[in-house]
Amino acid sequence: MEARALLLVVFVGVGLMLAGISVPMILKVIPPNPFYGFRVPKTMKNPDIWYAINTYSGWWLLGAGLLEALSAAALYVLFPGFDKDLYATAQGVVMTVLMIVAMKASFDKLKEM
Repeated sequence: MEARALLLVVFVGVGLMLAGISVPMILKVIPPNPFYGFRVPKTMKNPDIWYAINTYSGWWLLGAGLLEALSAAALYVLFPGFDKDLYATAQGVVMTVLMIVAMKASFDKLKEM
């Protein structure tokens, strides 16, 4: 498998993994714990806030993961001239921006609670 195609598989896989791990957060099946979820002192002290912010941030994570996978496929198909390094860099920027937006939205929402 060529390197660029392998990167496509990795980036789509990462996006789908992010989307997958968001689902238990959205469904409120993850109780407060030190390993998985939106773990900050405010959420760890109050289960109501924990479930509310994990649901909210879970939706953002789901969107970011799906957009990550979609953008990886779109960049691969629409820009066949991108070599593996440019493709990886472009997709890395997309992933970083998506995660920053999701985290900022989640922290802004947490301030309201």
